[in-house]
Amino acid sequence: MTLTLQQGVASLKKKLGEGKKRRTYLRARAQALLGGLPKDLVEGWEDRPDFKCDVLRALSYEAGSVAARTYSTTAMPTENSLREDLWHMAEVLQRAAEVERTLKDEATSKGVPTTKRVKESRLEHTGLDGFRPKDGSDYVAHIPQRTITKSRAHEVLVRRFGEYIEKRGFVPITEKMHPKDLVLRQAGVEWLVEAKTVKRGNPTTAVREALGQLSEYSYFLYERQRQAKPHLLGLFTEDIKAYAPYLEERGIASLWKTVDGWAGSPMAVACGMVDEQ
Repeated sequence: MTLTLQQGVASLKKKLGEGKKRRTYLRARAQALLGGLPKDLVEGWEDRPDFKCDVLRALSYEAGSVAARTYSTTAMPTENSLREDLWHMAEVLQRAAEVERTLKDEATSKGVPTTKRVKESRLEHTGLDGFRPKDGSDYVAHIPQRTITKSRAHEVLVRRFGEYIEKRGFVPITEKMHPKDLVLRQAGVEWLVEAKTVKRGNPTTAVREALGQLSEYSYFLYERQRQAKPHLLGLFTEDIKAYAPYLEERGIASLWKTVDGWAGSPMAVACGMVDEQ
């Protein structure tokens, strides 16, 4: 089984046919797209699909794969591992879409266009005040007296949530908010958000870290600075189950990613961040 980031092939039929020309074009364009992506983002995703099929469309899909990972059906990874891979590939897709806007096809004498990058592009989020999430690459966050290495999944979570919550009337802000992950503002009310990745389906560590950091930041960055105490929100990559009421009793709302969108605790529902399930 192969998880692959693909280019469309059907629209090229009229221009390049279905044979070698189309595959040559797709292969070169795949390399151009791949070359524009951060190396660490696609490290470990260099597999080439082999569909063991002579159908022309299948051969074109083999040629058009930008990034891929192949799994043995006799030794499939866990559901959590597959979920993480899907989230990762969704991030690759978005970044590849940005690279694609910098590509230009130039005609050649052989009838197969050459693909070249013509400019650099920066990911922007129009309409989001001060929301500039990091690029998804692993990075090191320095906080007084400790250093935390944050994974790519953390940044994907922050970006997706920011884009989602803005549509519900909240203003997500990341610029000049370090060491806070994210701040939300709505009608003069401020929410302090701490995002955590749930690893291997066990939310215990993620919840403990979120609880500690939210309490710490609220005290040192607000109370000690004589600023109004913010509302607190823990943001997670998946359902934290019994820990949701645990956080609520400590005055912390929680919200998590689901297959279909987002879900959250009663406090998150009450303030309009998610709909009641």
